[in-house]
Amino acid sequence: MMFHVKHSVATVLAWVLCLVVLPLPLVRFLDAGLVDAPQRILVTDLGLLAYVWWLVATALSTRPLWLERAIGLPSLYFLHGVLGVAALISAGLHVLFSTTFHALTRVTGLSAWYIELFTVLAAIVFLSGWITDRVGWMRRFRRWWEKVITHEVSVWIHRLNFVAIALILIHISSIPRVNRLTGFIIVLWIYSALSLGTYAWAKFVAPVAPSRQGTVVANTTLTPSTWQIGIALDSHARLPQPGDFYFISFHGVPHFSSVAHPFSVSSLDRAKHTVTFTIHASGDLTARMGDVPTGTSVLLEGPFGQFDKEIERHADSPLVLIGMGAGIAPLLGIAQTWAGKRQICVLDIVSRKADLYYARDFESLTGVEFRSHLHRVTAEDVRQMVNPDLLARGLFIVVGPAAGVIGTEYVLRNCGVARNRLCDERLTM
Repeated sequence: MMFHVKHSVATVLAWVLCLVVLPLPLVRFLDAGLVDAPQRILVTDLGLLAYVWWLVATALSTRPLWLERAIGLPSLYFLHGVLGVAALISAGLHVLFSTTFHALTRVTGLSAWYIELFTVLAAIVFLSGWITDRVGWMRRFRRWWEKVITHEVSVWIHRLNFVAIALILIHISSIPRVNRLTGFIIVLWIYSALSLGTYAWAKFVAPVAPSRQGTVVANTTLTPSTWQIGIALDSHARLPQPGDFYFISFHGVPHFSSVAHPFSVSSLDRAKHTVTFTIHASGDLTARMGDVPTGTSVLLEGPFGQFDKEIERHADSPLVLIGMGAGIAPLLGIAQTWAGKRQICVLDIVSRKADLYYARDFESLTGVEFRSHLHRVTAEDVRQMVNPDLLARGLFIVVGPAAGVIGTEYVLRNCGVARNRLCDERLTM
């Protein structure tokens, strides 16, 4: 999934912390002990900055829930990506301007840089929507790639970062004038241990907690390519807010257990501690959702989401909920929560009438206007379905395939909807 990035004080503080504050102590330890020309020290600092940024990006890849709740997963992902690119550029300058007579130092440094170049490019193309959401031929290439190489393989390519980290540690330790700085080396290993330890804890220790466990209690076919999955949560699990989502893996089911995928919550039964997900076939994994049997053990990471905060922040605004395909699913919970409390208009945009599987649920809600539309909407369509007052004051929440969300938000802006009243979730993965 990809999301619209929101800015806040907490987001700015997170950026300053990751880009400036965290690298400073290590850089100061190094500069205090090195005796060299200022230009050569600067080149060395560039390499060290790149390494610290890689470590921070590795820690952020675990999606720490406390940070997500503070700045949102969109900002967290964006920060993670910028750190990776900034580290690659900084390391590139280090490689370009540094010289060494030690073969081990040279080989390990160059190898790490080439690995990072490959993983950053792979992440930009295959693990994010920065390019593929907006460039048609790249989107088609990604779809072809996903048919040939599974998403799990793409994630393992990203994990080559750990090989690069090991190579960089060897690279730094093989520099005679650096490895004699005992204090710096100790702090360097502390930084490395904290980053890798955070990753190991998130991937191997935290998942065994009861609060992360669940069981599939229902798997219903809505259409030939859409399923409704019910999962009973452990009694210790944190319940989601309307519109939230989880990263989910299914134990013991081929292709489903190795990598977690994000799915939005359609509805929540608090009494039974059960959440329901509506999943549309859109990739190498989701096309097999019908194969998941009831009784399957589930690992859930989350819940994540910022829709509830946006709705509370726009307390005086009516809600306009726009779902495309399976994107309508998380909007049902929002509509059910706020029906009778807010003015709500729901637009369900589908490619065929058979996909209007939640139409009756929305129509049964008091005070909720439900509209459906076949295929993408134009500015004229929006003006016919949404009255001028809603266009002027409403908070628009748009969920669906990335390209559809981008196109729909472009149409909404042409209808006079301000950017600060647009909130989205893009079903990319």
